[in-house]
Amino acid sequence: GVGADFLSGDLGADTISGGIGQDTFNITRDSGGPGVSSADFINDFSNEDLIGLSNGLSFEELSIFASEDNPDNTIISVGGTNGNFLAVLEGVESSTIDSRTS
Repeated sequence: GVGADFLSGDLGADTISGGIGQDTFNITRDSGGPGVSSADFINDFSNEDLIGLSNGLSFEELSIFASEDNPDNTIISVGGTNGNFLAVLEGVESSTIDSRTS
């Protein structure tokens, strides 16, 4: 929607769009699964948006890397390429993701 939205895909793979404004896309260690097809697909993540971490998940636990199938997409997982895939940021370079806090 328009404005600052808080969005969470919860369990299972979802496609999430925040629309205009600074949005927070929330992920937890249990929100994904063992393959990229289990992750939430965030299709309009921008430099003003945030990834929210909840249920004790910390930035230091995350693996953030470019997708092998589409290097323009960023994958966020716990446990690297063999771990739990949490989110795919479509059209976002992995080098642009940091632990910015407000």
